[in-house]
Amino acid sequence: MVSMVGILIHKVVPEGSRDNWALVDFLISTFGFQAVSLAAVHVFLRWHGMSWGDFLGLSQARPTRMVLVGMVSAVALIGPILGVKWASEAGLHLLQNTLAGMGVEWLELTPEDQAPVQVLRNVQRWQDYLWFGVSAVVFAPLVEEILFRGILYGHLRRCGHRKLGLWLSSLLFAAIHVNLVTLLPLTLMAVCLVWLYEASDSLAVPILCHSTFNLMNFCLLIWGPQSLS
Repeated sequence: MVSMVGILIHKVVPEGSRDNWALVDFLISTFGFQAVSLAAVHVFLRWHGMSWGDFLGLSQARPTRMVLVGMVSAVALIGPILGVKWASEAGLHLLQNTLAGMGVEWLELTPEDQAPVQVLRNVQRWQDYLWFGVSAVVFAPLVEEILFRGILYGHLRRCGHRKLGLWLSSLLFAAIHVNLVTLLPLTLMAVCLVWLYEASDSLAVPILCHSTFNLMNFCLLIWGPQSLS
């Protein structure tokens, strides 16, 4: 369905108006996946007679407290996570140079930006920044926390496999970003998000933390020298 929409847009939009197809394709695929995921979760919740409020744990704490805990946690995490990211990047450079010195040139470990970051670097219009930001700051944290912390980790925890759920959900969360540099820092971030989920007994808190973290990272990517790219 998402692919058909993309093909239709490519056919309809005039050739001269196609300024940044990479961004258009990214937004179509991203928003499409997010919309399908949220629709599927909604059907799942209705099937089990559960409301969104119950699933997100909105009744477990006061809204002001949840917002503060989520935002403060994100501020506390941004420095250490970026530090681990920098260390991972330096480590990959060192390993690549060491292997090259040993004559192992077929293994490519040169750090690269994630595909969405490469797309964002070519954005020029404020409208495109806005759409990209909505996806990264609003919908991505919501969908990813629901899938990885709410469903995957939550299911394994209920089955008595808390540690398996912790590491499996964290490693898969990092792996879907398909980037060696961010594998370790995103795994660390995911572990912290699970801890927030457990400590608050509310999925809303890690969602708010994730969203705030992405917002700060988005701003750093546009205006700052470093980001978790």
